[in-house]
Parts: sequence; structure tokens; C-alpha cells
Amino acid sequence: IKHYWMDTYHELFEKHLRYIKNEGIVRYEKGETFSWVKLIRDPLVALKNSLILQDGWREGLRGLFLSIFWAWYKWASLLALRRQQMSTNSD
Repeated sequence: IKHYWMDTYHELFEKHLRYIKNEGIVRYEKGETFSWVKLIRDPLVALKNSLILQDGWREGLRGLFLSIFWAWYKWASLLALRRQQMSTNSD
């Protein structure tokens, strides 16, 4: 049995773009802070974990895409945190 939680890549991006909007707020409320080091480090760690440590490379192009997508999501979430932090500090 194969389970697909998204039917199209468009749905995948649409759903995650909605999540990212709220991700900054959630992280800020948990007390997380933005740093430029995290912005570089966290997506690279996510890519390494997904692609190499969890053998995403064995899935071919799909595994490569999902590994890069996860790293992008981590990066975009940190930028959302930065936006939230800046907007809260400017109030």
C-alpha cells in the first residue's frame, strides 16, 4: 500500500506556504530567537539528515526533491521567525 498525503506538488507548496505564515508566530511564542547562524546551519543540517542520514538519496529525484524541500521549509520558517521578531520589536 502506498499512501500519498498530497496529490500534486502544487498542493504540497500551497499547504506549506500556509504553514510558514504561522510558523514565525509559533516559534516566537515558544521563545525561539532568530540568528543568521541558524538561518545557514539549520537548513544544511536538515538537508544532510534527510538526504544522507535517512537515505533520501536512495529515492532518486523524489528523495532529492523532498530533502531540498525540507531544507527550504526550515529556511523559510526561520525567515518567518525573523519577520515576527522584527514586527514585535518595532511595536
